[in-house]
Amino acid sequence: MTDFEGKTAKAPHLAGLPGCIALLLPEPDETVETLFAKAMWLKTWFDGRAWLLEPRPMGLDDELRCWIIEQVAELTQLRIVATASPVMHTRLRKPLHDVAAAVRVGRQESQCGFDLQPNGEAYLRGRAYLRQAFPDAWMRETIEVARRCTFSLEELRYEYPEEIVPAGETPPSYLRKLAYAGAQKRFPSALPDKVRAQIEHELGIIRQLEYEAYFLTVEDIVRWARERGILCQGRGSAANSAICYCLYVTEVDPERMNVLFERFISVERKEPPDIDIDFEHQRREEVMQYIYRKYGRDRAALTGVVIAYRSKSAIRDVGKALGFALDVVPRPAGLSIPIQADVTTRTQRFDLRPQSIVLELEVGHDEVSMSDTASSQVANFIA
Repeated sequence: MTDFEGKTAKAPHLAGLPGCIALLLPEPDETVETLFAKAMWLKTWFDGRAWLLEPRPMGLDDELRCWIIEQVAELTQLRIVATASPVMHTRLRKPLHDVAAAVRVGRQESQCGFDLQPNGEAYLRGRAYLRQAFPDAWMRETIEVARRCTFSLEELRYEYPEEIVPAGETPPSYLRKLAYAGAQKRFPSALPDKVRAQIEHELGIIRQLEYEAYFLTVEDIVRWARERGILCQGRGSAANSAICYCLYVTEVDPERMNVLFERFISVERKEPPDIDIDFEHQRREEVMQYIYRKYGRDRAALTGVVIAYRSKSAIRDVGKALGFALDVVPRPAGLSIPIQADVTTRTQRFDLRPQSIVLELEVGHDEVSMSDTASSQVANFIA
């Protein structure tokens, strides 16, 4: 919250998140007092851009929830937005959502209680359905919020560090200087015409896409590591770059190989460059701390990794959530059978009810597309 209040010295632009809107979804156990405090904070920092959400989950306490939200809306003068607050695209996914919740909390589904959705109403309900559930004024506010949401992914752009360019230089001029200085070291006798032409070709594309600062950032990190004897090596499609070779990022000689720079960076694809650098694992932490010191912890981070379920692990976890004995679950998980197959005969040898194992297999099949674990990947670092 301190970031949004402008209390972070290095990120004053985050105060109030200009250009963004804020929607406050009350907690299930919200009271007038707690919701009022949150709403006032929101109104202070998002004045004219804040709404209260009313999900109407069709539960036993719907009337009380609506009353609390309406009271806070009257006290704060915030408007109410109608929402289904969906967690699934169709109510037919309720069994899958229940099992996923059981897996998440580490208990059998029958023991999850209030950790499960109370009903199947938290799905993408149609407009006609919503008109029956919410007042017209709330529906109009929903349309107003949707009208203001004009963001497009095409608006995203990378902003690279500027402190890597010395005074009196620009990113294009400095990259050119470093590239030819490295080329002189790589080819002390004479720079081959083939390599010179490739360097100029690459500099032209990099200039067109304004990626100079990215290459300079990578060069800075690699140079720092090499000066301290830290083993490092660029890999992947960056090996198709003569400039990366001249910057000592990669070791593929463009004189001896026919490099294809467009495989690495293409004007048509308009994709940002991606240079993977492997550092020796014993000293990787030194490199990470250097990046933190130079570029700041507000601009450098470990990447998040989401590992997807495989069929066997999905079926095993679903079996546990549905209450199958631990000594039974691994055996059907080892079966290599189509999910849609008739498994009635296959379940007889496991002494399981056919409908139960079919449900396990069907839900397990859906579960494969869901994430298994989320973690930070020390091998992937973004600056």
